[in-house]
Amino acid sequence: METNRSSQHEMLARQTADDRARGQFVVGLKRQLRAMTRGNEMIYSRLAEPRFRARHGRSPDTIEEVGAELAQESYYRLWSALTRGAQEMMWDTVERTIARDMPRMLDAARRLAGAAAGGSLSLDPAFVPPPDVLTADIHCQPGGYMRSEGGDDLMAGALYESGGNMYSSGVGIGRRDSKAGAVIGFLAQRFPQLRPRRILDLGCSAGSASVAYAASFPDAEVHAVDAGPAMLRYAHARAEAMALPVHFHQMDIRRLRFPDQSFDLILSHNLMHEISSATMARLFAESHRLLRAGGLVIHQDGRPAPAGRGGIRARGGRGDRVAEARRTGHVVPRRRREVSRGLGASAAAGSPPGWCSSRRCRTASRPSRPRGPCRIPSRPRRAHAAPGPWVC
Repeated sequence: METNRSSQHEMLARQTADDRARGQFVVGLKRQLRAMTRGNEMIYSRLAEPRFRARHGRSPDTIEEVGAELAQESYYRLWSALTRGAQEMMWDTVERTIARDMPRMLDAARRLAGAAAGGSLSLDPAFVPPPDVLTADIHCQPGGYMRSEGGDDLMAGALYESGGNMYSSGVGIGRRDSKAGAVIGFLAQRFPQLRPRRILDLGCSAGSASVAYAASFPDAEVHAVDAGPAMLRYAHARAEAMALPVHFHQMDIRRLRFPDQSFDLILSHNLMHEISSATMARLFAESHRLLRAGGLVIHQDGRPAPAGRGGIRARGGRGDRVAEARRTGHVVPRRRREVSRGLGASAAAGSPPGWCSSRRCRTASRPSRPRGPCRIPSRPRRAHAAPGPWVC
């Protein structure tokens, strides 16, 4: 069974021809804007960074300093406005589709609530969400991850999956590529003897990674945690529609209600860049508490690059990026981090880096310039050794 963005299931919003046309326009716009990021790197290296260095005797040290300097450039302001507009256009497009198809989706969710696949859903009426998910609508998702209108509402989860599919297409991520798929491949290569009995997916959102682990480790009991009730309702219905048993829980990742040493494999995907440094410390502490001896923890996310590397990236805390998210979106390098306890491993999880070999591709034919994504639409887009930022 496919458990990536190519997966088709009953809970996925059904598009009309007009929906597909609007989506194709948004994807094309996002791809064009992504190509324009090379211009930002150029004006930073030729104009913004030298101007800042002349005033301060050093290069910018933080994301805020880089942003303030680039904001003086009309090219960057135009690109920022168009990028924010494209992001909002993307959400408007998928929300229209979901709103029209919601009656059918609600009927399907009610029918699937019997949990024939063996999964479960546990919501806490007294749940107090962590401040990280309330400070801003992360990635501009309408209403944020905590959006919920009560009852059987599914909108937050439906938005997350459909919006994520469109966004990924806009930045050149293949439909058969997935975060969980990269980790599963990494585990098969590095830890082929690993047979987890209990798996925990933290910050599961719409549950796409959770079902991938349920499919890949059919003998394991998979648990998944998130804060948003509508996100979890959708994730549960989605897993049941795919006939994969996952137990979803509404919990605060800072204080998880599981006994010590409960899991053999603990994971998160793209969670760390959406939480504060204080919450991240609790994430690691709870992961350590819950992990059994000989188990493995993998927190897969972007990591910040030092100033002066990879174009316009600069030093700064990974967690405290809410202001940046509101202004221009997260800047996330294409790197993966893996940390473990008991097995003593430390390696990168994800696709191996590679260079486009096409003679027509500017990234290969002009090696003296900063290298970015392959510009030839007909060729597969690979991870590059010195990638530029992903901007959402």
